[in-house]
Amino acid sequence: MLFYLLLVIFAFSSALTAGGVMLSQRLRNRFETGFLTSVQYFQIFTYAFGFYGLWGSVLLRTFISSFVQTDLTERITGIMTFIGIPFLVASWYMLVRASIEMSGRSTRRSFIIFFLLFNLVGLALLGGGIYQYPDIEVRILLKYYYISFNSLFFLLSAILILMDGKKQSLVFSDRLWVAVGFVIVAVVQGVFLEFYRENHYIGAIFILFYFLGNAFLPIFLTYLADLSMMEAENTGKGNMSFKSFCRKYEISPREAEIVLEICKGLTNQDIADKLFISLQTVKDHTHRIYLKTFVKNRTQLANLIKEKTDL
Repeated sequence: MLFYLLLVIFAFSSALTAGGVMLSQRLRNRFETGFLTSVQYFQIFTYAFGFYGLWGSVLLRTFISSFVQTDLTERITGIMTFIGIPFLVASWYMLVRASIEMSGRSTRRSFIIFFLLFNLVGLALLGGGIYQYPDIEVRILLKYYYISFNSLFFLLSAILILMDGKKQSLVFSDRLWVAVGFVIVAVVQGVFLEFYRENHYIGAIFILFYFLGNAFLPIFLTYLADLSMMEAENTGKGNMSFKSFCRKYEISPREAEIVLEICKGLTNQDIADKLFISLQTVKDHTHRIYLKTFVKNRTQLANLIKEKTDL
């Protein structure tokens, strides 16, 4: 039963990783705003740790547990997770940086130095604890390291995102919900990890919420946030060619044909008849176009084409 649960969670983790990175990339391409670059790198680093530090340890434990003593297995897998912590630290930095930039400020060099020193001290203490106290299970030390530092940086990000800078990227209500989301992610992950001892089902659920919680930011920004202020900032920056528009929004040649017909005012049935494809195919392509361009209907798509391109 546990094996099949892990398979399902692994598949779900892979889907969340692909979706989170894809959404953050599309947001970055569309708005070309600084904090979205930090969001994208946050996704990359956090999922790098997820697959190396978490899933890597699970797979390693599965392969060696049958012929290696339990204590040694726990220590080996714990050390593997420890080696992957630099990815985790990098993701925390990108999360805090994105929060600072979302509130309209920029990161200073002194902050970067302080952040790195703080985490180096934390890693040194963790590594020293693993070396000096071999009787203590490595996973226990790693568990409380993760709970304390992850909670600290998520809560810090929640506070920073609500502090107004000179230039706001998101309206206040949206930043408030992002901050609430950060707090919920930190609490839920911390609770499941705290109760994880020998129960592998709870450990599997923690991994699920690790990937799900860290996908919160790009999902919220894509589907729930009011990005009209950012849209207004990008309006009037100069028109691009329709080909450049398609490249920026990752629109395929067939989708580009459908976009052009939509701009001409043709219905889905008219487009299907003209391009010799089925009506359902047109609907499927149209749905994907809406997702890629972050619009909800034909009118918004036509307006976006008019604003962005030379058509």
